[in-house]
Amino acid sequence: MLLVPVVLTLQKKVRRKYSELEPLGGQIVIYGKKGHAEVNGLVGQTEGKAIVVQTPEDIEQIDFSRPVALFSQTTQSLTGFNELIQTLRDRMLDGARFDYQDSICRQVSNRMPHIQEFSSQHELTLFVAGSKSSNGKVLFGYCQKGNERSYFISSPDDVRMEMLTPYTPALSGSVVLLLRLCGRWRRSLLV
Repeated sequence: MLLVPVVLTLQKKVRRKYSELEPLGGQIVIYGKKGHAEVNGLVGQTEGKAIVVQTPEDIEQIDFSRPVALFSQTTQSLTGFNELIQTLRDRMLDGARFDYQDSICRQVSNRMPHIQEFSSQHELTLFVAGSKSSNGKVLFGYCQKGNERSYFISSPDDVRMEMLTPYTPALSGSVVLLLRLCGRWRRSLLV
C-alpha cells in the first residue's frame, strides 16, 4: 500500500512560518473556532503551540513583546479578522514583529451580507447544505440573522410539513407535494 501525505496550502504556510518564528520565540495565532477540524490541523503544524483566538478574552494569551504571525480559519468573518488584525497591531510592543496571512474564503465571506438580505426579504428560507459543511453552517447563521423562519436542510427528511403549512393556500381535499432536495425526491401529503 502506498500512502501519500497531503498537506493543504494553508497548513504548509503555517508550518513554514512556525519554523521561521519558533527559534525567535515567536507565536502563531489562529483566528478560529476551538476544536474545529481545520483549526486543529493548523495547530498541529505548530506542534500544538499555536494560540487559538475565538473570543476577545483569548487575546490575553498572546505575549505582545514577541513576534506574532496571525492566520485564520477559512470560514471566519472577514470583518472579525480585520478587527483582530487592528487589535493585535495596537497591542504589539515596540520592535516586536507582527504579520498576518489573510486566508478567509471569499466564496463564503462575500456571500454573508447577500444571503442575510435575501433571507430578510422572504417569509421562509430553506437553506440546503451538507450537514457537516462548515461553510454551509456559517452561511446559514447569516440566513437566520435575516429571517428567524430559516431552516437548515441537509436531506429531504429535514423538510417538515409544519415548516411549509402556513405558506400553502387553503386546500380542499389533499395535495401531494413533491420536493427534490439533495438529489432525492420526497413525497409528502398535505391535508
